Amino acid sequence: FADHWCVGPYLKIWDGVRVYGHSGTTLSGSSTLLWVPERDLVVATLVNVADRGYPFADTAIREVMRAEAGIEKPPLPQPDPSQRVSPEPYVGLYETHDGVFEVGHADGRLSLTLRSAGGSAVGTDLIPLGDHRFLPTDDAFTGNHMWDIAFVMGEAGRAVRLLNGAIAARRAA
Repeated sequence: FADHWCVGPYLKIWDGVRVYGHSGTTLSGSSTLLWVPERDLVVATLVNVADRGYPFADTAIREVMRAEAGIEKPPLPQPDPSQRVSPEPYVGLYETHDGVFEVGHADGRLSLTLRSAGGSAVGTDLIPLGDHRFLPTDDAFTGNHMWDIAFVMGEAGRAVRLLNGAIAARRAA
């Protein structure tokens, strides 16, 4: 989602240029704000359908950055479905303040289920991208944010954190 996090905005490097931003989603909408000081450019999107905000922002920002600043937004990661990874470092439970991510393994694929404190559950399969990163097969799992799932590895070669965009969950089991 970002290369670096600041005290509010995030920082991305696109086409060798620093791009700062901040975005957010509520039940009733989604917004994205990006600014590029080197090119004197600001781009903002507001969408009143929460799960369509990030896909709309991605398309609009890609076009405005190219047309107005000559900046090419990096392409989204492309998975290799034939790539296989060992599931052992990842399988387990990861907790946040309001839910539990469960990473499982069956039929040669990793799966991810989020169980919220309210009792609802959503799940997806994970396709390897490399470097302990995976793409969900169902982007609705990330609220259509188009981000990957990443794991932070501990000293023992076992994942200690699961990162779902801007959410970090610590290993519980």
